[in-house]
Amino acid sequence: MIRPDRFILAHFEAHRRRNKWQFLWRITVEGLLVPSAILFSIQKVFDLRSASAMGDVDSMPLFIGAVILAPFIETVLLQVLPIMVARHFGAAYWIQILASVVLFAASYFLFGIETGILTGLIGGFYLAFTYAHWQQESFNSALLMTFGAHATHNLVICMIAMAVGR
Repeated sequence: MIRPDRFILAHFEAHRRRNKWQFLWRITVEGLLVPSAILFSIQKVFDLRSASAMGDVDSMPLFIGAVILAPFIETVLLQVLPIMVARHFGAAYWIQILASVVLFAASYFLFGIETGILTGLIGGFYLAFTYAHWQQESFNSALLMTFGAHATHNLVICMIAMAVGR
């Protein structure tokens, strides 16, 4: 029988062997699908309805805020800084990721438990993993790959939310 922890570690180790393009599209798609599948399951089990808070939001400020500014600021504050500090103190690779996830999740739990778990913990893990992995190549690679995955994720979510809200 395959242990889930070994399966998950092997899965993410396989991601670490991918080139930048393969890594970026796979981690972005997976980072969208995993929380979506969990949300769908939770909604079905507990018969919950998802509410759209988008309403009549102007698309240009939404695009600039959610797809450009937030991913950049969050990447710097919630991936770059905690991982750099953890590295400075000699923390192991997975501890560096954990340091980032804890801060990222804490910021999203302010919006509720569902957001904290799905966006904070799961999304935060994918972003921290991306940054920590590509930091081993260079700071620029790590920053661009993490920002790219985060911005793409937010773009897809905004497009879906705007389509559903209409």
